[in-house]
Amino acid sequence: MELSYEHKRMLIEESGIAPDVMEARGYRTVEKKAELKRIGFSEAQCGVPGLLIPIRSPAGEIVLYQYRPDSPRIKDGKPVKYETPSGSRMAL
Repeated sequence: MELSYEHKRMLIEESGIAPDVMEARGYRTVEKKAELKRIGFSEAQCGVPGLLIPIRSPAGEIVLYQYRPDSPRIKDGKPVKYETPSGSRMAL
């Protein structure tokens, strides 16, 4: 799926990201847990729907994904706004 109306609205209004930038970065809405599991997210991290955010290397290759669930899980009494696959490193 591409971006849902709600995710487009959020990115434009709350983050100030232009539609052409969203498309170039490859943001998309995920509605199926299986898609998240396939790219390394654990069962607990697979609250759907949500926004999938590719993280790219300086060369433009996707090296990691972050996921922003619409309804974040609670961990240690706080919402987990962004999920990163378990065991992954954010090194570019």
